[in-house]
Amino acid sequence: MTGANPAQGVKLPKARASQETVAYTLTTIQAMMKAVKDHPVALTAIALAAWAGVSRSELEGIRWEDLQDAQLHVRRGVVEGRIGDTKTTFRRGAIPIIAPLKKVLDGYRRGKGSPVKGWIFPSRNPEKPMRMNNVLRRHIAPSLEEAGIDWSGWHAFRRGLATNLADLDIKDDVIQRVLRHGQLPTTQRHYRKTRDVKVVEAMKKLEGKVATEAAARRADRKMV
Repeated sequence: MTGANPAQGVKLPKARASQETVAYTLTTIQAMMKAVKDHPVALTAIALAAWAGVSRSELEGIRWEDLQDAQLHVRRGVVEGRIGDTKTTFRRGAIPIIAPLKKVLDGYRRGKGSPVKGWIFPSRNPEKPMRMNNVLRRHIAPSLEEAGIDWSGWHAFRRGLATNLADLDIKDDVIQRVLRHGQLPTTQRHYRKTRDVKVVEAMKKLEGKVATEAAARRADRKMV
C-alpha cells in the first residue's frame, strides 16, 4: 500500500490505570464473620474463602464428599452455573481444614441435618449449586454495609490468605502450594501483598543498618 497513512493524527485512548488489589486482613475477616453471623450460608462461605483460600467458582463447587481426612479436596469449579473442572490442574488439591474453619463447617452441617453427600451450598434445585453472588447480594453486602465494612471481592480472600501467611513468615513456595498455583511468580506478584506496616519495619531495619555501619566507620577513623 502506498500513499499517506490514513491514521495520521489519530491518538489512541489512554488505557485505564491498573488499580491496586486488596488483600483482606485478619481483622477485616473476623469483622466480616461477626457481621454475617446470623446468616449460616454467608458465614460458612466467608470462612471457606478466608481459611481455605478457595475461589468463588471452587466455593460453589464444594460437596460434602470433598471433606475427607481433615482436608478440603478441591475437585471442580462452577462458572455461571456450569459445573466443570478446576481452572488449572494445579488447582486440584487438598487444603488442610484449620480449627476456625472446622468449627464453622461443623455448625453449618449440624444445622443442615448432618448431610454426608451433596452440594454444601445447594440451590433451590438440590441438584445444582447455589450462586455465591446471590448470597453476596442478599446477605453479605447488606450486612457488611451496615457494619461499615468495605467489600473488595471474593478474590481478596485468596490474596488475604497469601498475605496473612507471609506476615507469619511462611515461605513463598509454601504459600504457592496452599493457593495451588502452578508458578511461584503468580503467588509473589499477584497474591502476596506487602502490608504498610511491613514496609515501615523494613525501612526501620535499613535505617538501623545504615546507622550501625556509619558508627563502625567513625570508630575505624578514630583508631587510625
